[in-house]
Amino acid sequence: NIITIHMAEPMVHTVIYRYDVNNTAITLVKQAKKEDRLVVIDPGHGGKEVGAVYNGVYEKNLNLDIALTVQEILESRGINTYIIREDDSYVGLYERAYIANALNASWFVSIHNNALENNSSVNGSMVFYHSASTQGKALASVILNRLTKDLGMPDRGIRVQNEYIVLQGTAMPSALVEVAFMSGDIDFTLLCTAQFRAKAAEAIANGIMDFIGR
Repeated sequence: NIITIHMAEPMVHTVIYRYDVNNTAITLVKQAKKEDRLVVIDPGHGGKEVGAVYNGVYEKNLNLDIALTVQEILESRGINTYIIREDDSYVGLYERAYIANALNASWFVSIHNNALENNSSVNGSMVFYHSASTQGKALASVILNRLTKDLGMPDRGIRVQNEYIVLQGTAMPSALVEVAFMSGDIDFTLLCTAQFRAKAAEAIANGIMDFIGR
């Protein structure tokens, strides 16, 4: 079959076959200019990829709630954003990186929550970056600084992670934020409150603003 789409303005596209769910996704995006300073926000997991699950709470839902608030805060401050998913939908890991690259985004921030099996005493925030990206490391550092100082989270450090596709495959400075530990007794209680998630989103947004304001 041939699909013809007539666009009112130039667009770029990605075509991804999703082996995990046996379908093909075609994503049309308007490519950003450098001066647009576009931030891509990536709510981790989604759809059949639920992430960590504790006491009936799915990580994918926490990630999305925080990410949507980060986007709202940044947009209210005049920052251009694109969010990888706006609902509980599946998006492949490579697809996330391809979309960010097709957008010609300036920065990429993936939002997750952590978990450790059989260890409820570990709580706090950490942020991952790719070792090849000095700007990614700097982005990770300022976001973690906000989470620890503004939100009062225990500092679990910024850490190199070269295996994560969203850090490995993105062409722009990228960071993957682990807001809190779902497996932690203290963090889980906090994550289950809308007030904490909103404050976490504000801390992440402030960290992004700190970095792009340089």
